[in-house]
Amino acid sequence: MSSSNSQVTRENLVRRRPGSVATSQATHLTDETGILPLWIKTLFAVPRFTIRASYIVQSAYVTYFYESIGARLTYIAAYVAIARSFDVITDPLMGWVSDNTHSRLGRRKPYMGLGAIFYNACLLLLLMPPRTMDHPALSHWFGLTYTAFFLFDTFTSIPYYAFGMEMTNKSEERDQVWFWNQLSGNLGTLVGMALPAILTYAVTGNLYTVFAFTAAVFALVHFAGMYGNILLIAEKPTEETSYKVAAAAAAAKSNKAGKRAGPLSSQATGGVLPGGLGQSAVENANAEPWPSPFVVNLLRCMRNKAFDTIIKSYFLDYLGLGMISAMTPFYVGYVLLRPEGGNADDTDVTVVTIGMMAVFLFVAALVSVPVWERIAASVGKYKAWIWYSVWNAVTCPFFALCGTNRAAAFFVAFLNGSALGGQFLLDSIVNDVVEYDTMLHGDSIEGSFVAIQTFVPKIVLVAAMSLPFAIIAACGFEASRCVDPGWEAGEACDQRAPEPQTQVVRNLIVSFFCLVPTAATLVSIFYKLQYPIKTAELSKLISEAREAHSRGEAAVDPLTGRSVGPLCLCRVKDERRRRALMAIAHFPETTVRKLKHRENPEGGLPDFMAAPIRQRSYAAALIFVGCVSTAAMTFSWLENDADAWVPIIACVSVGAVLVFVYVFYEVKSQLPLLGTLVTPLDVALYLGKLDGKTPDDDQANLAFSSSSSVEEGGQKNQR
Repeated sequence: MSSSNSQVTRENLVRRRPGSVATSQATHLTDETGILPLWIKTLFAVPRFTIRASYIVQSAYVTYFYESIGARLTYIAAYVAIARSFDVITDPLMGWVSDNTHSRLGRRKPYMGLGAIFYNACLLLLLMPPRTMDHPALSHWFGLTYTAFFLFDTFTSIPYYAFGMEMTNKSEERDQVWFWNQLSGNLGTLVGMALPAILTYAVTGNLYTVFAFTAAVFALVHFAGMYGNILLIAEKPTEETSYKVAAAAAAAKSNKAGKRAGPLSSQATGGVLPGGLGQSAVENANAEPWPSPFVVNLLRCMRNKAFDTIIKSYFLDYLGLGMISAMTPFYVGYVLLRPEGGNADDTDVTVVTIGMMAVFLFVAALVSVPVWERIAASVGKYKAWIWYSVWNAVTCPFFALCGTNRAAAFFVAFLNGSALGGQFLLDSIVNDVVEYDTMLHGDSIEGSFVAIQTFVPKIVLVAAMSLPFAIIAACGFEASRCVDPGWEAGEACDQRAPEPQTQVVRNLIVSFFCLVPTAATLVSIFYKLQYPIKTAELSKLISEAREAHSRGEAAVDPLTGRSVGPLCLCRVKDERRRRALMAIAHFPETTVRKLKHRENPEGGLPDFMAAPIRQRSYAAALIFVGCVSTAAMTFSWLENDADAWVPIIACVSVGAVLVFVYVFYEVKSQLPLLGTLVTPLDVALYLGKLDGKTPDDDQANLAFSSSSSVEEGGQKNQR
């Protein structure tokens, strides 16, 4: 390194990784102070501009755009449910695939590069439907391109967010990374809402041209930003490189001390792990990890105490967000403006008004981001996160009082937008949760956390973005009508006008737009108050415990006060034992402890576990088949507004049930392994990690030293 301590050398970029024993604050992108260069933070934020912009264009404009050019609202609702149902399984699957990829280009960049091509192609196709289409072809075009877009959004964005999580270990720098990322996202949201309105008002009233130009701009920014990240920002080195660095450091330390520390003791850095694993503590902590099973990673995230609290609140926040996104064009078009029917210009007025309201909303969001950052620096990001949620709940209900007063709606939008500036706080908090998980388990699965963080809320998004459409359609929503004098049935229509709606429909739109989301936000605050990592001191203790594990030392979990051993399951080099430990990891701790005391220590299927797991698996499969069958048999009912809710609810249920079917059957598939592959020593090793036991503990010594004969018997059962 040069004389300047802040200089990042080529060696830094290649060899360092978070959590290695060779460094504490430094990573592959930073110096010893842990500071990331500003250009990295801003370049990483560029793709978020289009990600957020495309989301807001689709939620605020696309459904209204397609409905105004002839697609049926009931079909739109069904296809939204189908597309987001795929997310339920593809999001966690993509996180697992990315976490377990080992290539010359890295774990994240191959998917970011390939995905950016198809992501932007699908965005262009979605916002540029053929002008000659009308229903039903237009409705199916929407369904195909909308579904494809979100599949490639998952393929690209999950690795992209995980790429950002790996940039630094330092809590303050993580805050900065996601501050700039959120700022870029807010700017993208503002432009996504404003650009179509500006084009419609100042350039052309032709919505086909408006959205084609909008798609081209956002696709260009996303493609350039993603490939800028790929070409200019180094990815976290592979675990194999990290192992070599850590092993060399451990060997040097051991030689300098002139002795070898005891295995897994509180001062161990090179001792052999218990049970004949054939690895030292440092070798296990820094060895190249084998892929963990997808369901193990999924369950591991859900068992994380801190993450569980976030997901519950996130679930409720997205219930509100989904309804607001779905209902925005309908609130503006039918509550705030209230068309009289027969006037095609009403569609353009609606688009412009949506854009104007969005300008007030997201200008406030942009301006408030530094304010929320200052609040977080003053009172801590946890308290700032709570205040942001409270302010969001306080301001949203006032939309119900605006009536047809556009100025009042713009003012409320500005107030509500000032809450959105604090959204970056959640991303920073999730980074702390990922750090906590790495401390517990010894390997990092950022991609899985990003996936779970997005896919769990999408279960409720499926319902929140489709059921309101179905309900207002069933209650008498009047679709746009063609006002082209030369139009004949079966032809594409160039001029459509929105129709007036009944008071019942308007009341429903207001309820879904601001009242239900407010109630959901208030309940989410209750769960946020239970989040355990409330202070910077706790975050620091978690990082210190993670570093202790990387040195092969047991450490105290700062959240529970329990001692946790350093054994990393996916880094165990013995294949049989690693498979056995992973099989055990499919089950909750209480079940594993019961397994330890089963009557038949020589093996055999544990019957006390089999019955309930099989019952849940069969029940979930039966419900899934019923939902798929119902959706298929009633899909034609989408032509009838009164009955369309049946296939829409069936499509929503398919997504909600699918992930449970997969998880239950994967867990069920591990039952035979508990009776044939897993030995009492494997169970003792697994529980010893949870209990923080070492061979210095008499009870642990007894478990580790008296199991050789039993293990031999267990392996005979396996054969």
